[in-house]
Amino acid sequence: MLTDEAQAQLHLRTGHTQHAYQINHAVSFNTIKNHIFELLYDDQLDVDTLCHQLTQLFFTDPTCIRPLPHVPRRHPNYYKRYVFHRHKHKVCF
Repeated sequence: MLTDEAQAQLHLRTGHTQHAYQINHAVSFNTIKNHIFELLYDDQLDVDTLCHQLTQLFFTDPTCIRPLPHVPRRHPNYYKRYVFHRHKHKVCF
């Protein structure tokens, strides 16, 4: 909920780049965790100012979303595995 505004701003900032970016969840979780007492217990706190500070802290380390490449894999050769485990693999007790 707190990161939605930051994610929208980040999307506008990096809309022209090759890869999309998203807010780093570890950074946002630790930022919220470190400021939770200020959010809950401080009565004289200006909420808008704190939300702006949190939003700025969310931008510290955005994560690049890269598409997963399809790498053609070779099918396993079961006979080679059999030979390895039968003749070369030495079991130590």
